[in-house]
Amino acid sequence: RIDPCSSGFCMRIMFLSPTADATTDIHNPDATLRRKSLCALEIGSRFHLSDATHASGGTIYDPKSGNTYRGTMGVEGDLLRLRGYIGFSLFGRTEIWHRIHGSYESCH
Repeated sequence: RIDPCSSGFCMRIMFLSPTADATTDIHNPDATLRRKSLCALEIGSRFHLSDATHASGGTIYDPKSGNTYRGTMGVEGDLLRLRGYIGFSLFGRTEIWHRIHGSYESCH
């Protein structure tokens, strides 16, 4: 889920697959946070709109690795192209997320 927050736009995990490998932040570099639930975990922050369909300047946390990356995102219809990178965006990876229409059960 992407919402406005005090530092720009933020992203939170709102659904966990029943087959997810973990439900807590087991790879967090801070050992005291490894028991924290992935549900509602902020995984993106400080994104600012660069135009009507793109945001940049943010950071993306990957709970599968415990790493944090610089990031950009762009919306194309029901698709969100989320790019995480180190240093320059040329050295990164893009994931495509699909908008969910209708209702779903949140992990709260």
